[in-house]
Amino acid sequence: MMTVGVAEYNEYIHQKELSGEDVLDIIFEPKAEWKPGNGFGVEEYINAIHPKIPGKKRQGQVALLHRVGDGEDGKGEWSTTYCRTEDAAEKAKAYLSTGAGRDLYVSMATFKRRRVSSEVCTIESTYLDLDYHKTSLCGRCPKAVAKNVIHDLEEAGKPLPSFILSSGRGLLCVWLHEMLGSKVMSKWAAVQKRLGKPLARYNPDKSAADAARIFRLVGSINSKADDSRNRVQLVWGDPANLHRYKFNDLADAWLPHTKAQLLSMADERAKRNAGKRKKRKRPDGLAMGLWSTRMEDIQNLIKHRSPDGRIEKGMQDKFLFIYTCALSHTTKPEAILPVIRAKATEWSGGTWTESSTDGAMGTAYRKAVAALAGETVEWNGEQVDIRYRFKSSTIIDWLDISEDEMGDAGLRDLCSAQIKAERSTARSKAWRIEKKGQKASREEQRHERLLIGRQANVLREQGKSYTDICSELDRSRAYISDAIKEAKVSTDNGTYSIGATHYTPFETRTLVSQAVRVIVAGSDSLSNSPPSVSSNKEGRKCITLTGATHYAPFETRTLSLQDTSRTNPDDDFPGDVIVGPWKRSDILTIEDTFDLTDRRWS
Repeated sequence: MMTVGVAEYNEYIHQKELSGEDVLDIIFEPKAEWKPGNGFGVEEYINAIHPKIPGKKRQGQVALLHRVGDGEDGKGEWSTTYCRTEDAAEKAKAYLSTGAGRDLYVSMATFKRRRVSSEVCTIESTYLDLDYHKTSLCGRCPKAVAKNVIHDLEEAGKPLPSFILSSGRGLLCVWLHEMLGSKVMSKWAAVQKRLGKPLARYNPDKSAADAARIFRLVGSINSKADDSRNRVQLVWGDPANLHRYKFNDLADAWLPHTKAQLLSMADERAKRNAGKRKKRKRPDGLAMGLWSTRMEDIQNLIKHRSPDGRIEKGMQDKFLFIYTCALSHTTKPEAILPVIRAKATEWSGGTWTESSTDGAMGTAYRKAVAALAGETVEWNGEQVDIRYRFKSSTIIDWLDISEDEMGDAGLRDLCSAQIKAERSTARSKAWRIEKKGQKASREEQRHERLLIGRQANVLREQGKSYTDICSELDRSRAYISDAIKEAKVSTDNGTYSIGATHYTPFETRTLVSQAVRVIVAGSDSLSNSPPSVSSNKEGRKCITLTGATHYAPFETRTLSLQDTSRTNPDDDFPGDVIVGPWKRSDILTIEDTFDLTDRRWS
């Protein structure tokens, strides 16, 4: 059965044929220009991120990137066009009208010559790319997801975006602000890193936060998205009244410290450091510690992942960039390019040429040259050199390093805090054993402490003071005191000694705790029959030792056990501390906290 749409289309073709037109011309006739229903089209978008200045010429060039073919590797063939800011809107509209609107991108900043971070001229927005198609929200309506984003920002007390675009499979949140130059890029980058904190559940793209980033143009087609939502368009915001923030207000809202607080902290730091000798730095500005360790970690990680030393496609540029940044901190600039070219050839299997390596890693190289020349930027109220710096956690995320790889590859810096803590504990223990002669195990430490305690007891019986004992045994007073206490419950030639009373199995066991004394005589085994208790104190009624029994001062009670069926393993190990059916106490009572009929000597 023919549908209504097909019937109408066939009727349309029939009418065109009757008029004498070529059917092929009808099928491939150019489509009408896309017009947004909300009034936010190509020109409005370009003017928002690159506003025109009446009577003035804007500095820098806008970069337009569009796909010209699919390419042999499947990544596509791309063409980059640079134009003046005043001509960017007309240029973009021309691409859309000629059918080149599939996968069309525009830069968020203007550049001096090329689209790299070191060539940024001006920028007038901060932005956040949310790849929510990689989360449980995949397939949800972009407008509904945008409303949730606004709700989460309001809950976190953060500024709302000026507008939000649907990019086909994700969202682009844009905060407009006044024009910023290259000298403020460090503070701008700090704000960029904070934008994704309250929106973590939408999977913000951390790699799309640099100033050289390009995003899809409004009205273009995302070839990766479903046909129902492949058009890039506005999903939240008022096109007629887009709010433009003051950048300092945005920075105060997103950064942990406001500008006034940073100035105050810098002033206090200057006062504290007044008169102090400054740390000496290498004259060449190189630092061989942290970044050298990271270079070793990167090479060990590559060997662990691939014995032949090659990096998988899609990760090569990340490894090379981090390694280039490490070289900028540890190697003189003239040696960076030869080293990174050799590494690119080795890790890619020869697919990276010298020109492609120089172009991709040129920004890090130029920053190394600028740092050597003394160029600095402001960071947290201080002037620091212009080279890239990254936290270990950032590099771990970029290189996708797992917990297992951290241990198996023997990574020293690019590993979690838990692994670093465990290694630090092991190193400290090894140092104590090697340098201070500490015993390797708890049992060895305990055995040595018992010997020291027995020696101290002998010296005490000879009338020596604690000071003399500590000096003779070369131990602290606290150590000697603890050793003497522990030696009171010890073994000596198979005879247990508690306090000053010695006994052997089947003999009398005496526990002395201040003014309390209990004597338990019997076997080294237990039976299921209830015990009987005798007392040496006349007129005292005997009771069964079951549950919690309190002993009166200076009373001796004897426990007789008959019908023995189980042996006491404690008697087989005379070197172990006796654990009897009582709890030692520093007060004038001793509590038996176990049921003797069910208690097993252990």
